[in-house]
Amino acid sequence: MLVMRRRAGESFLIGEVEIQVLEVGGSRVKLGIRAPAEMAIVRQEVQVTETENRAAAVPVSRGMIDTLLRQLGR
Repeated sequence: MLVMRRRAGESFLIGEVEIQVLEVGGSRVKLGIRAPAEMAIVRQEVQVTETENRAAAVPVSRGMIDTLLRQLGR
């Protein structure tokens, strides 16, 4: 991992993506990101939640549903 120190108003580039430190205060940092429109930029926790939701949404067969209903006594 590359670690860089930047002050508010300073920026750095990752390929075509510019990341600018807009504000630093307490334990928070506000960043501005300038990137091509076709590049998706998401927070990591959003990506993790989406991945978990997709994994949980695996289709269930009718047989599995019937088995679970029998186990519940329905």
